Amino acid sequence: ILACVGGGAVALTVEFAADGAVSVAVRGALARTDEDDCVRAVLADLRLDPPPGVAGSLVHAVAPD
Repeated sequence: ILACVGGGAVALTVEFAADGAVSVAVRGALARTDEDDCVRAVLADLRLDPPPGVAGSLVHAVAPD
């Protein structure tokens, strides 16, 4: 993820469906850019195992050490 965004901190919106499908998007200035496309590609196979019928979203910060 950090390689996609040039190594700086970034916030992601992660939405998940009750069936475990996940949608990720970069927030802020990098939204809808090549960097956003890169992050989506890196996480394309991400799946969750939520409790039955549970869907939701969260914002997750990713930053270098």
